[in-house]
Amino acid sequence: HKIRNTHQDFVQIGTEWNGDFYIPISVHSSYNNSPDPLGGGAYERVVLLKSSNPSEEKLAIKKFIDPFKNEKTVRTTSSAHRCFRELQLLKELNHENIVKMRFAYSTDDSMDKLETVYLAMEFGGINLCDLLSQETETGQQIFSLIDFKRMISELLRALKYLNSANV
Repeated sequence: HKIRNTHQDFVQIGTEWNGDFYIPISVHSSYNNSPDPLGGGAYERVVLLKSSNPSEEKLAIKKFIDPFKNEKTVRTTSSAHRCFRELQLLKELNHENIVKMRFAYSTDDSMDKLETVYLAMEFGGINLCDLLSQETETGQQIFSLIDFKRMISELLRALKYLNSANV
């Protein structure tokens, strides 16, 4: 691991999959294992950090990919809006069925040179889409009717909360 010194010290946890990926040293002291890739797309990469202490929560760290480039393109503008909107929403939302933001940070020296934004949030669990695909492909039943009822109930409660918050 390399240490990068800016206004705060960071540890590089990058892999081929996620490129340069940094976490604060204070986080690394509790989550000092290799990150597991969770997913990503054109705008972000997400890794999972597991604590060396099994009783501590797992953290999902999202790195927004160049959301504030200086080029004047539609994609850059929409990327910046997407990043800002997600940070604002997660900061305000508080519901048991919606992941909670723990903190956000940047490795950049100043707001004038802001290029990289990281978002740390609680890990929401296994990817439901992957599990449903696995169930379809293998024909093996992973979920019972009770599991589906519980998941639908949780989704509807979260949607009701979001609707009442005018999101």
